[in-house]
Parts: sequence; structure tokens; C-alpha cells
Amino acid sequence: LAEYLDWYAVNFCVKAAPYPGVKAAVDALVERGVKVAVVSNKPDATTKKLAEMFFPGLPAFGQRDDTPKKPAPEMVWKAMETLGVTAEEAVYVGDSEVDVLTAQNAGIPCVSAKLRSNAT
Repeated sequence: LAEYLDWYAVNFCVKAAPYPGVKAAVDALVERGVKVAVVSNKPDATTKKLAEMFFPGLPAFGQRDDTPKKPAPEMVWKAMETLGVTAEEAVYVGDSEVDVLTAQNAGIPCVSAKLRSNAT
């Protein structure tokens, strides 16, 4: 794991990109005044670098030694605090079962997106 983390710290952007349509959707939300943050189980420094590459200006929260990984809700609560929103004003958008559990644990609704495959 230590070797991988060292490699990943340098090579974090290899094949990294938002799913098709995500950048446009996030940009449209921000343009409409919706507060948006990035929450990931990737290491915090990497999460911040990737967020700045693909979603400049958005607050980003990644895995740190002092914060439990998703599906624990702490990173989501920190994002909500940073954005100045309550659970009643928040929605979590994710693409995995861990994201659904994270939203449940944080006490907020979840929109779960699944990328459709064009494979036959």
C-alpha cells in the first residue's frame, strides 16, 4: 500500500477524468448558484489536485488519517459546513454503493448515477 500511495501521488492523473457529462452538469449547477463540493476516498492531496484540474474553485475533501473514509459521514459533514448548508438543503450525488451508504450515514438524500456501457 505504501508503494502504491507513493506511485499514485506522482501518477494520480493517469487516465483520470470525470465521467462524460459530469463536468457540464457541475458547471451548470455552479452557474445557477448551487453550492458544490467534491468528496472522495482518494488521498486528500490528490483529491484537491484532481478537483482543481477538473472543477476549479470547488472545495474538495479526500481521505486523511484524522478522518474516517466513506461511508463514514464526516467528510460530507465537513463539506456541508464549508459550503454553509444544512442536511435539509443538501443532496449527495455519487456513483457507487459506498456513496449511497455515505449519504444515508450523513442523513441526506442521495442521487446515484450509473454510467451506461455501450458494450454489446
